[in-house]
Amino acid sequence: MFPKGMTGFADFLSRLKALNPALDLSSFPSAWPTQGERTPEKLGPVNRFFGGALFPLIVVIMLVYLASQTLLGK
Repeated sequence: MFPKGMTGFADFLSRLKALNPALDLSSFPSAWPTQGERTPEKLGPVNRFFGGALFPLIVVIMLVYLASQTLLGK
């Protein structure tokens, strides 16, 4: 579920224990074991082009087409 870690895990455990004092949390670690810091993946130039330029361009073209069909009629 959280393979790389969870921020605020110790706070989560303390709140869980406060909500349910009968809960036995002795088998849980005091901090979430981490396997290194997560770093965002770098996008390649093609992905950046599609996300940054091509998709908005397609949306604008579709809006212009729909507006022209509505205003000019068939």
